Amino acid sequence: MSIGLTHTAAHHAPKLRQYVREQSRKTTVNLLIILLRSFVDASRVSQRPDASDLMEIADELVDKYPCESIEDFVLALKEVRTRGVKLYDSLDSGKIYGFISDYFERKISFLENRHKDQKATAPSQDAATAALIASAPQVQTMLQRQLDPAHPNHDSLRRKLSLTNAREARGIITPETAQEQRREVERANYRHMTRR
Repeated sequence: MSIGLTHTAAHHAPKLRQYVREQSRKTTVNLLIILLRSFVDASRVSQRPDASDLMEIADELVDKYPCESIEDFVLALKEVRTRGVKLYDSLDSGKIYGFISDYFERKISFLENRHKDQKATAPSQDAATAALIASAPQVQTMLQRQLDPAHPNHDSLRRKLSLTNAREARGIITPETAQEQRREVERANYRHMTRR
């Protein structure tokens, strides 16, 4: 289960509160008990927590870390084995809580650093806002020129706009005249929309 597991994958995995809601609290606690039991068995120490201690630890972890995933606990216990933590032939509930707490401190630092990196490399929000503000008049004009499909003269208004654009492009009418004809269409469309 821990092969290829990363902090990011664990962060995006389903959280304990989702397991509790979708399965049940008992099932979620049992998953953590199995995980803790396999960790204790793999640690090969002579003094280890018994089944009742593991049940209590698992129950407390569900209460204390509802926003963390099962994968986070897998990573926490995997790091204990792979980081070379000395157990001195003794493993108790206090040490397990300490390992898990240390893991979540490292995870918080990792996520904060990743967030800062993303923020530093992301495009400036100011530039995006400035571009949006600069395009606002064009967007407003486009929205005003959209004809209501329910307008009784929709086809004739559409034709009038098309003819006005074509005549302006060919130089048959002046841009001022074309703008006035567009405003007439916009007013007719607006009158229909406000009557509903």
